[in-house]
Amino acid sequence: MALHLGRISLAAAAAGLLASAPQASAQDAPRARVTLERIRSAWCLDFLAEPGQLAREMPKGWSGIPASQVADLPGPFRTTMEEDQRYAAWVPSRVCLVAFGAVTINGEQTEDDSERKPMAIAWWQVTARADTGTAVAPLITMIASNTYKVRNPLGRLGLGLDDLGFEMGPNTKGQDPTQNGFQVKLSGATLFWKGYLSPDTTAGNSRRTVNAMVANQTRPWSVSGWLEVAGASRVAGVVGVMGKSGLGQLLDGSPIRIMSPVGTGGSGDLSFNTIESGATAKPGP
Repeated sequence: MALHLGRISLAAAAAGLLASAPQASAQDAPRARVTLERIRSAWCLDFLAEPGQLAREMPKGWSGIPASQVADLPGPFRTTMEEDQRYAAWVPSRVCLVAFGAVTINGEQTEDDSERKPMAIAWWQVTARADTGTAVAPLITMIASNTYKVRNPLGRLGLGLDDLGFEMGPNTKGQDPTQNGFQVKLSGATLFWKGYLSPDTTAGNSRRTVNAMVANQTRPWSVSGWLEVAGASRVAGVVGVMGKSGLGQLLDGSPIRIMSPVGTGGSGDLSFNTIESGATAKPGP
């Protein structure tokens, strides 16, 4: 099993938990509306994916976009490309996670305030383009949850979620109880962090939006919505990666990983829609 504790940036470039992106045409009424309350932890880890290996993981009909063609590329990625031009062809990607104490799906509410293992949703997102179009669209290649309370109701609507493993806090007996951390298991990859959080005064607007396509479903889906956190903190410590899966190897092989500030408190609202036949991604504002 590979273990990587490589170069990581905690730059404010990743402060946008969910970056604004192209919006997909969808039915007027959302097929699934997911409202999140009492957000416990919300963050994204940006990285560069090696294009050849990523192509084997991409859903049919989609291709990753090289970093050199992305207009809003984080500054640390641009620095990495300047230091080594081969990374200009690598594809910006991110893993995001939101943990929460309560969720309402199409009017049905569930609460679970587990201290160490709260309910959570995570996804792997790639900057991509449909082979039949020209618009650059954030493509969620995988979405997952650690609870059947989220997976089952969405599954009944036709939106399939993978299994997720998530645990907060230190997991070593006798460890400093003031120390923070997390462990995420997603698609055969394990991400972990142990360290401390410090208040971030540069995070800016606490509301972050998301508009993305959702792949690997029986029918095409899109997701749109927002998260608004009450506060944000920077990560002090080291983020590690383990795993030999496709995602694990891509994370391990990235020359740089950018950890966003960790948002806490607040709420979110996400609408999942099935895409009308023939609809394509449209450029966002």
